[in-house]
Formats: sequence, C-alpha cells, structure tokens
Amino acid sequence: MILATIELLKQTGLASRNMAPSYPNRLDDDGVHLPLPELIQLAVRVASDGKRVVVLPNDTLIELLGGETCPIVGYAANIHAGADVVTVAYFDSPNFRSVGYRSGDQFINHVLLGGGPSHDPEIWAPESTLVESNVRFQLYRSKKKAFDLGLMSVSQCIDL
Repeated sequence: MILATIELLKQTGLASRNMAPSYPNRLDDDGVHLPLPELIQLAVRVASDGKRVVVLPNDTLIELLGGETCPIVGYAANIHAGADVVTVAYFDSPNFRSVGYRSGDQFINHVLLGGGPSHDPEIWAPESTLVESNVRFQLYRSKKKAFDLGLMSVSQCIDL
C-alpha cells in the first residue's frame, strides 16, 4: 500500500519523484503529530474547501492497488493545525481511501481499510491488503452504543 500512496503523491504533484518509505516507519522527532481523529476532521474541511483532482490509475497504480481501475478523487489544501500550517491530502475511491499530511520532509499517511458504524461495518480494501498489512483497529465510542464507530487503518511514513 505504501507504494500506491507514493505513486498517487507523484501523480498529483504533492511530492517529488525521489520519495521512499521512511525507515524505520515513524514520524521524525521534530515532526508534527496529528492524531487520526483530528486528521479526519481536517480531511472533511479539505474535501469541501480544497483543490480537487481526479486521478485515472495508470498501469503501475492498477497493479499496486490489486487491479483497482476506478478513478481516485484527491483533495488537498494547506490547513492550520494549532500553531502549524500543514498540507493535508485525502484520496477516495470505492476500494482505496487515505488521509495524510506533510510534516517537514515526510508525508504521514493513513490508509483507511474499513470501518463504519458498529451495526454496519464495511471493508474498503482488497482482502490481500488486510492480510499483508500491519492493520490497526480503533473503536470510537459514543454516548449511544448505536453510534459507535470502528476504523481499520495502516499508517505510513514517507520520506520526501
């Protein structure tokens, strides 16, 4: 999945051609940390106010996404996050959703693999991705159990 994210960032012009996965996969010590719930709230703003592009998957992206050929809609904007201004990007298609941001010389990305309300969860990624990835699950509890929300994701750090 990290190679698919790198390809999307290249195609949308959000980063240079010389990107590589961070090793180890972690935020730099001086990097801005945005918790996933806060980042999702920022993505909602980006989707309504940011620049919108549609990426038609090329052969590389189709292969990396397990045969996914649907267009991917991308949104990006510079957003104030506390005292910092960060570039936030959100990508959406039927089988690929991710939200990320630029922090210094890194792009921090969370691929959203599945989730939804506890009574109606969905898988948004191919099964092979779930098997091959270090998936994290977070349950966001609500005052009313019917509004509990679960989210499966994979976090990625990319050196720009």
